[in-house]
Order: sequence, then structure tokens, then C-alpha cells
Amino acid sequence: MNATFYSNRLKSDALGYSAPPTPPSDPVLAGDPDAHRWLRLQDIIEHAKRGHFDGIQEVLDLYKSAETAVLQFVASRILGDVAPDECFESLMVELEQESMVDNPSRIVDYVNALVTWGSLRVVPVLLDVYSRLRRSGRKSTIPIHLSYMLEPDWGQISRDPSPSQLADYSNLVLSTYRETRGRWNTDDIYIFNGSQWSVISLARLIVTHAHDRAYDHIAKYEFRWRFEASTGIDCSPFYEDGRFQPLSAASIAEEFLESDAATNYEEGVRYFFGHRIPRTLHAPNS
Repeated sequence: MNATFYSNRLKSDALGYSAPPTPPSDPVLAGDPDAHRWLRLQDIIEHAKRGHFDGIQEVLDLYKSAETAVLQFVASRILGDVAPDECFESLMVELEQESMVDNPSRIVDYVNALVTWGSLRVVPVLLDVYSRLRRSGRKSTIPIHLSYMLEPDWGQISRDPSPSQLADYSNLVLSTYRETRGRWNTDDIYIFNGSQWSVISLARLIVTHAHDRAYDHIAKYEFRWRFEASTGIDCSPFYEDGRFQPLSAASIAEEFLESDAATNYEEGVRYFFGHRIPRTLHAPNS
């Protein structure tokens, strides 16, 4: 029950980051084995909303000590939204370990965090994990994640290949990765929908695709989540009773694009609640 309460507040079709803090005295925390972790996670988020990222390195520790899968999911999502670049190095190192194949839930959480982070550097790592999973006979949603990063729409990269097509699939992903890296002469960039990450571009995508019935509902979840995390704008009107509201979503994104605040967002920069996320925990932020 308690885990459901928290997950519902932080779901893309619920309150999301606009959810008010839960006081320690709230009875919903009673009996929750992760109660103190939820409160600490909440405290870290509230500080980050004000541009203070010094507690973020603790999120991975909370993830690893969690007793419930829902806290692990939320913690991994928060890492992707808020953590400086240096926090993802250990995730990539762990994913490259052969033993990770036997820990599918952790793979899912780490992949979610890395894809939300969006660095082009993660593509070869994700492809390697995917290949190892397939060779061990396991399915994976990693093609969807790779497509989400590398393609403007769901294309060939999003399609799970047959075993005989795995080599061709790997070549396709790597060639797209190299082409993308060559466009900017580096893989040290954030990628989203086949181009460099931009809050402005995301807002335009929301306006363009809000009324598109053919556009995947998962993408619309992601649009809401990432837009709210980046800007701090309350996007709970994007959904009503779990149903996407295209008029509200488009209106909120359009209002943002027409505002003076939109001029503060630079292309290729990650933000959390309007604050530039530093690349390292020791870098100044604004």
C-alpha cells in the first residue's frame, strides 16, 4: 500500500514531481521498510529543485539498500533526471559485468537511468548488454530505449531482431551511433530523438505530437516526465484519471515556448527545475 502511494505520486500520469512533500508523521509511512529512505530521497529532490545537487550521490546508495522494487525504480529514475555525469560512470561499469545478466531488474533500472541521462556514450554499453541478454536467451526492451535516443521516430532500431539478425542489428546501431558522434565530433553529448537534447525541442515535440493518436503512449509519458523535471512546470494536467489530455499538454508546452523563461534554456544542457545540472558534483551550478 505504501509503495503504491509513492509510486502513484511519481508516475508520469499522476502528480509527478509536482507532488507535495510527505511529512514524516504521515501514517502512510507506518510499516514501510523503506520509509526512512523515501523521506531521504524526498529531501534530496526538494534540495535539487532549489538547485542544490550535493546530495545526489546518495541516491545510488538508497537504490542499492532499498527493500522494495518501487523505491529502486523511483531512485533510478531520479538519477537519470537529476544526477551529474560523474554519477553514471559506476552504472556503466556495473552493466558491463557478465554477472549483470542474472540481475534483470537491476538492468532495467540502470538502463532507464542511463537513457534518461542521455549521453551518447551509453549506446555501445547498452548494445553490449542487449547482445549478452539475447545470447543468454533473455528478451529486453533495450531496442526501444536505443531508438528513443537515436531515431526521430520509432524505426528499425526499435524492432527486436531475430537471433539470426542480431549481428545486422548491432551493425545498424553502431553505424547510427558513429554517424551521430561524427555530426558533433564527440560522443560527450546528450542525445534525444536522434538529435542533441534540448528542452526547447522537447516542448516543440509535445506541441507537435500531443494530438497524434499514432504516437506511442510511452513516449507521451516520457515527454511529460522529462519536461516537468527539466522546467519545474506542474504538468499534472497532462493526465486526468490516467488518460492523456492533448489540449492541456499542448497548451502548457506552447505557453512555455512563448514565455521569457524559455530563453534561459540552452541546447545540449540538462536542467532540473530550471537549474543547470553540473557535470560533476564539484562544479558550480546556476
